[in-house]
Amino acid sequence: MNTDITASTKPEYPVIDRNPPFTKVVGNFDTLDYLRFVTITGVSVTVGYLSGIISFFLSFFFFFFYLPFCCTIWKISSPVSAF
Repeated sequence: MNTDITASTKPEYPVIDRNPPFTKVVGNFDTLDYLRFVTITGVSVTVGYLSGIISFFLSFFFFFFYLPFCCTIWKISSPVSAF
């Protein structure tokens, strides 16, 4: 498909308006197009938010519960102890 507007060959399909205004382009959208846009955006934002929250809580759990527990077990089981 030739998309160059300065092409010397004739376009494959008739050109109705070479430079349409913004209102005509937006007016060409259907209700289904807007519904798809809103749905995909909503799902993407929700999934991204939940992914961030889950990774935050996993890192929080690791640094404040699992890591101190492992260090405590290592200190207790270590033959060389400062205390």
